[in-house]
This record gives sequence, structure tokens and C-alpha cells, in this order.
Amino acid sequence: MESSKEEKQIKLSTVRQAKMDIEQAASQAVTVISAAAGEAAKVVAEAAAVSVKVLSIKNADDHDLLIELKTRMESLRNDIKDIKDGTALQIADHEKRIFSIEASRGKQTTLITISIGIGVVLVSMLVFHLFGIGV
Repeated sequence: MESSKEEKQIKLSTVRQAKMDIEQAASQAVTVISAAAGEAAKVVAEAAAVSVKVLSIKNADDHDLLIELKTRMESLRNDIKDIKDGTALQIADHEKRIFSIEASRGKQTTLITISIGIGVVLVSMLVFHLFGIGV
């Protein structure tokens, strides 16, 4: 029986030693995993910081580009509006000149007709006076 007690004692001792070895291994694993997690957190934080910098630079560049495009579009709009307004003024000016020319042409036609009529009357009077012939 003593041998059996000794065997139990040895088995119990072996089980305790195994349990302590497992606890020690688990503790070391937790330490290693904790350290690795800390390193991973640092790497992720650094990568996030770099990403934020890159994005902020890219966003700043995009923002600057958008502002530049908006400025150019406003400038183009103003230029088109100026051209449109200038064209409208030129068309209005041309319409006034055309109306003036048409009115002038009508007056000229009337004056020429009257002048021809007066000239015909004067020539008729001259022919009648000089030759006594009625026209």
C-alpha cells in the first residue's frame, strides 16, 4: 500500500508540477500576447496617423483644386455674361442704326421723287416758254 501511496504522491506531485508549468506557460503567453498587442496597437496608431496626414494633405490638395476650379468657373461665367451683355448692346446699337438708315432712305426717296417732280415741272415750263409747245 505504501507503494500505492507513493505512486499517488508522485502522480499528485507530477500533476501539481504540470499545473504550475501550465500556469507559468499561460502567464508567459499572456505577457507575450500583451506585448505583441501593444506593438500592434503602436503600429496601427502610426499607420492611422500617417493615413490621417496623407488624407489631410490629399483633402487639402483636393480642396485647393476645388477652390481653383470654382474661381475659374466664376471667372468664365462673368466673361460669358460680359460677352452676352456686350453683344446685346451691339445688337441694340445696330438696330438703332438700321432704323435710322431705313428712315433716312425713306426720306431720301421722298425728296428725290419731289425733286424729280419739280424738275419735270420746271423743264415743262421751260419747253413751253421757249417753244410754246405743251407737254
